[in-house]
Amino acid sequence: MTNPLMQKPDGYNPYAAGAKRYGLEGRSNPTSGPVSAQGQRGYDQRGREQAARRQAVLQRMQAAQNGNYMSADYLRGAR
Repeated sequence: MTNPLMQKPDGYNPYAAGAKRYGLEGRSNPTSGPVSAQGQRGYDQRGREQAARRQAVLQRMQAAQNGNYMSADYLRGAR
């Protein structure tokens, strides 16, 4: 039995055979067309979140390598 909350809404299956098709028109590319300035802000926000996550992981790794297991960087965890 599968959990419906664990499935992607677009029905993408990475194990499916053959060429992937996207959208109602059956495009071979997942996205098409230019991205507006407003749409570009979403990419910027995602980049900032990924950079913050990466920095948190690096701080945790550095604290562990230095043996600082009781430091705030290590105890806070990588989020």
